[in-house]
Amino acid sequence: MGLWIFLIILIYSFLKTTGEYETATRLSLIIIPLYSAIMMILGIGQNFTPLTMLVTLLLILVGIEIGLFQTRNVKLKISNEKDKLGFLR
Repeated sequence: MGLWIFLIILIYSFLKTTGEYETATRLSLIIIPLYSAIMMILGIGQNFTPLTMLVTLLLILVGIEIGLFQTRNVKLKISNEKDKLGFLR
Protein backbone atom coordinates (compact mmCIF):
# COMPACT_ATOMS: atom_id res chain seq x y z
CA MET A 1 0.00 0.00 0.00
CA GLY A 2 2.84 2.38 0.83
CA LEU A 3 4.44 1.74 -2.58
CA TRP A 4 1.22 2.76 -4.35
CA ILE A 5 1.00 5.98 -2.36
CA PHE A 6 4.66 6.73 -3.18
CA LEU A 7 4.05 6.09 -6.89
CA ILE A 8 0.96 8.30 -6.94
CA ILE A 9 2.86 11.15 -5.25
CA LEU A 10 5.78 10.68 -7.67
CA ILE A 11 3.53 10.76 -10.74
CA TYR A 12 1.66 13.79 -9.39
CA SER A 13 4.91 15.69 -8.83
CA PHE A 14 6.00 15.02 -12.43
CA LEU A 15 2.66 15.95 -13.97
CA LYS A 16 2.02 19.00 -11.76
CA THR A 17 4.41 21.28 -13.66
CA THR A 18 3.75 19.88 -17.12
CA GLY A 19 1.68 22.86 -18.24
CA GLU A 20 3.67 25.57 -16.46
CA TYR A 21 6.65 27.62 -17.55
CA GLU A 22 9.81 26.62 -15.74
CA THR A 23 13.52 27.06 -16.24
CA ALA A 24 15.37 23.97 -17.38
CA THR A 25 18.10 23.05 -14.92
CA ARG A 26 21.20 20.95 -15.27
CA LEU A 27 19.77 18.60 -12.64
CA SER A 28 16.59 17.90 -14.56
CA LEU A 29 18.23 17.65 -18.00
CA ILE A 30 21.46 15.75 -17.33
CA ILE A 31 22.04 14.42 -13.83
CA ILE A 32 18.72 12.65 -13.17
CA PRO A 33 18.56 10.81 -16.54
CA LEU A 34 22.24 9.87 -16.30
CA TYR A 35 21.83 8.53 -12.76
CA SER A 36 18.73 6.59 -13.82
CA ALA A 37 20.55 5.01 -16.77
CA ILE A 38 23.51 3.99 -14.60
CA MET A 39 21.22 2.44 -11.97
CA MET A 40 19.29 0.58 -14.69
CA ILE A 41 22.49 -0.86 -16.16
CA LEU A 42 23.74 -1.93 -12.72
CA GLY A 43 20.37 -3.49 -11.89
CA ILE A 44 20.21 -5.43 -15.14
CA GLY A 45 23.78 -6.64 -14.68
CA GLN A 46 22.85 -8.34 -11.41
CA ASN A 47 19.63 -9.99 -12.67
CA PHE A 48 20.23 -10.60 -16.37
CA THR A 49 17.34 -12.69 -17.71
CA PRO A 50 15.19 -12.46 -20.85
CA LEU A 51 12.26 -11.31 -18.70
CA THR A 52 14.36 -8.49 -17.24
CA MET A 53 15.33 -7.37 -20.72
CA LEU A 54 11.69 -7.47 -21.87
CA VAL A 55 10.52 -5.40 -18.89
CA THR A 56 13.39 -2.94 -19.47
CA LEU A 57 12.47 -2.57 -23.12
CA LEU A 58 8.81 -2.00 -22.24
CA LEU A 59 9.73 0.62 -19.63
CA ILE A 60 11.96 2.43 -22.13
CA LEU A 61 9.10 2.49 -24.64
CA VAL A 62 6.67 3.79 -21.99
CA GLY A 63 9.21 6.47 -21.01
CA ILE A 64 9.60 7.59 -24.63
CA GLU A 65 5.82 7.74 -25.02
CA ILE A 66 5.45 9.84 -21.84
CA GLY A 67 8.22 12.17 -23.03
CA LEU A 68 6.53 12.65 -26.39
CA PHE A 69 3.19 13.28 -24.69
CA GLN A 70 4.66 15.89 -22.34
CA THR A 71 6.47 17.75 -25.12
CA ARG A 72 3.61 17.71 -27.60
CA ASN A 73 2.44 21.24 -26.78
CA VAL A 74 5.69 22.77 -25.51
CA LYS A 75 6.20 26.45 -26.25
CA LEU A 76 9.40 28.36 -25.65
CA LYS A 77 9.15 31.62 -23.75
CA ILE A 78 12.12 33.92 -24.11
CA SER A 79 12.38 36.65 -21.50
CA ASN A 80 14.91 39.29 -20.59
CA GLU A 81 14.90 38.30 -16.92
CA LYS A 82 18.16 37.33 -15.30
CA ASP A 83 18.61 34.47 -12.86
CA LYS A 84 20.57 34.67 -9.61
CA LEU A 85 23.89 34.15 -11.46
CA GLY A 86 23.22 36.98 -13.90
CA PHE A 87 22.45 34.82 -16.95
CA LEU A 88 19.40 35.45 -19.10
CA ARG A 89 16.58 32.99 -18.48
